[in-house]
Amino acid sequence: QTASFSGRIRGEYLNMTALLCANRFGRNAIIPGGARIIPSAEKYAQIKDWIGRVKPELDRALETRVWQPLDEAIHKSLASVSLDDILTAIDAEKDASSLMYFI
Repeated sequence: QTASFSGRIRGEYLNMTALLCANRFGRNAIIPGGARIIPSAEKYAQIKDWIGRVKPELDRALETRVWQPLDEAIHKSLASVSLDDILTAIDAEKDASSLMYFI
C-alpha cells in the first residue's frame, strides 16, 4: 500500500463530501443545532453506493497499514517480557490490570 493509495481513498471521501454539501471539506454543513444540508433521497443513495464501493479499500488499507503493524508490535513487546516479570507485577499490584504496563 502506498501513500498515493491512501491519498486516493482520502480523495474519494472528500469528493463524497463535495457531492453532499458542495464543499470538499464540509464547511458550513454542520451548524449549531443540526445540519445545514439535508441530502435528497437521490444524493443519499449515491453516497450510500459510493461508500459501499470505497469502504472495502479503506478496510484493506487500515488492516495492512495500521492493525497488522500494531498487532506485531504488541506481540513483539509481550515476547520480551518474562513470566517472572508478569507474575511479580501481578503480585505487587494484586490486580490483573497491571498487565497493561507491559503492553
